[in-house]
Amino acid sequence: MCERGYAGPDSGPCTLCGSGKYKTTLGSHVCASCPAHASSPAGSTTLQNCSCDKGASVPEGVVAQEQQGVLCVSCVAGKFKAVTGSGVCQDCACGKHSNVTAATTTDICQECVAGTYAPGPGNHICTPCLVGKFSTLRSQCVDPCVECDAGKYADRDGALDCKECACGKYSNASAATSSGTCQHCIAGTFAPRAGNTHSSDCQQCARGKYSALDARCNNPCVSCGVGTYSNQLGEQTSDSCQACPAHSRSASGSDEATDCKCNIGYSGADGGECTICQAGTYKVASGSSLCAGCATGTFSTIVGATSVGTCQPCAANSNSPLVGSVECECNVGYTGVSSSCMHCPAGTFKAAIGPAPCTQCDSGQHSAKQAATSNVCTECASGSYSADDQSRCILCGANAWSELGSDDEQDCVCNAGFTGSNCTACVAGKYREVQGTNPDATDCVLCDAGTYSARVGAQSASSCERCVEGTYSRASGATSPTTCTVCTSGTSPAGSTSESDCRELCPAGKTGTHPVCEECAPGKFKPFSLCQDCPCDDCPKFSTSLSGASLCSCFSGFSGPNGGPCTACAPGTYTDAIGTRACATCAPGKYARLASATVCSECSVGTFLGTTGANSSDACNLCLFGTYSNLTGVSACQNCGAGAYSAFAGATTDKFCKCNAGWTLANTSCQTCEIGKYKNFSGSAECSLCSSGSSSLAEGSNSHKDCRCSVQTGI
Repeated sequence: MCERGYAGPDSGPCTLCGSGKYKTTLGSHVCASCPAHASSPAGSTTLQNCSCDKGASVPEGVVAQEQQGVLCVSCVAGKFKAVTGSGVCQDCACGKHSNVTAATTTDICQECVAGTYAPGPGNHICTPCLVGKFSTLRSQCVDPCVECDAGKYADRDGALDCKECACGKYSNASAATSSGTCQHCIAGTFAPRAGNTHSSDCQQCARGKYSALDARCNNPCVSCGVGTYSNQLGEQTSDSCQACPAHSRSASGSDEATDCKCNIGYSGADGGECTICQAGTYKVASGSSLCAGCATGTFSTIVGATSVGTCQPCAANSNSPLVGSVECECNVGYTGVSSSCMHCPAGTFKAAIGPAPCTQCDSGQHSAKQAATSNVCTECASGSYSADDQSRCILCGANAWSELGSDDEQDCVCNAGFTGSNCTACVAGKYREVQGTNPDATDCVLCDAGTYSARVGAQSASSCERCVEGTYSRASGATSPTTCTVCTSGTSPAGSTSESDCRELCPAGKTGTHPVCEECAPGKFKPFSLCQDCPCDDCPKFSTSLSGASLCSCFSGFSGPNGGPCTACAPGTYTDAIGTRACATCAPGKYARLASATVCSECSVGTFLGTTGANSSDACNLCLFGTYSNLTGVSACQNCGAGAYSAFAGATTDKFCKCNAGWTLANTSCQTCEIGKYKNFSGSAECSLCSSGSSSLAEGSNSHKDCRCSVQTGI
């Protein structure tokens, strides 16, 4: 029979019971298996040899009686047993869990992942953080879950972290459990980042921009259009963009009213009212700058001008003296409308700018100057007059004279010594001392008895010469000394009228008792022989004499008969010798400023005087443009040569005569520029060659524009 622990048929062979089996009796019985979850060593002979396997244990409160056998139960999830035997299953530690039953090792206990925790031992699962919370910690025994901050949410249990509200949204709630708590940024705002916690995190559209879209991540703001602006943040529609004031403009995206700049042609403060530039002004740039005035010498009639090019230069002989002029005015010395200003003709002047007519010289005055800018009118010299034409003085006819400043031919009267409507000379034996016109020629006066005159046109009684001493004449109007009869005895004073005047006396020019007679000293005279021992008298004022003189002669600078009276030559006249010569009129180019002149002064170089009898240097006129005078005392200035011009009045030498544009100096004269050359300025410089491939068509070209492309070059 087989022993306990062995099995087999009677008489053998007997086989050892294997592990996990046992046999408690002798005989041929088979080996019995240990209960579930239990095992025994080979050859076991009793049930008590079966002990619980790893991962199994006897439930608490159960007593394993031998006769009853062993009850082993698998370790539940969250527990393990690493040894065989009757020991109990051990719990997985807190913060860990196991979902495996019959666990045989502590390694089966896994750490709770982030977002979960296990608050006690023996957990078969980890408790997850609820929605709205999260945890980043592992193996936690106590609740580590933290509420999501504002701007975030956790929409599932066991969250490791919170999700951020998307860009373009925000949330001010904590422990949020879904994305539905994230609110949209309203129109006019945007949020480029995620996790925004407040509506203020939504950035507003900048001033000058707007957006009608909500929940925008990227900047959706649209700039206000050109000519509008917006000074508020977060605007939502284009209606918020206000239009700039009239005639102003702003750039796209302008954010202030002051961004509205007045357009060109308008002026005003930025953002304010824009006023159109008035005629005579312009504005080339937008902004608050003032309208600029057209420069002097230019004008404009255009309102709202945007370019300096609208300022047109004044026409010739006109000007605009003020900045911002709307019209030009004729210069001084010129008259008419601004588009056609004509020079004031000779005999007139104009001292003010504008359209006023030229002022005519007063009657009796004249001026040869054209375009006179002041009253340069001078009185007509004695012996001339001006009537309707004040550009010149007309000389009186032969043997006639007029007062200074005469304004009519009737002012010309016969000179002394002449009479009648044609101013006929008094015949010999007669004289006329006063000026005037008398149709009756008999107003010439007969020379007294004792005198005679062979002179035709005699001007005074002094022209009637007395019969010399020792003679006499009874006849009046005598024309020859032959009418004087010689005394038959003795002598008579000069100018004796009767034979009874013949006596024995010292003659004229001598004094003493006859026959001892002495000549009168120089500066003294004795005109007759009427008394015995008569003294010599001093010469009258303004006269002198040689020794033995019977009459005194007038000084140079004075005029009158021998014996006087002597009258100073008036300004504009002179005498250059002692005697009875009448005062001569200063010739053209000369003047005598003072009375009693013995010589006429000459007008200076650079001036001329075309009339006679001038009494002031002011009568000397400056040489006109284009003329010169290098001599004194000339009646007319010399013209500059061909192609030359003096650019100012009063030129004193031909050096002031510059070659005109189109002319060049060759040796000492101006010659025209050759064909193929030009010169666009005055002076002695050489003419410039036309550029390559071009040529001027004629001599004397004064502009490069005269240079035309040559046909043969193919240009």
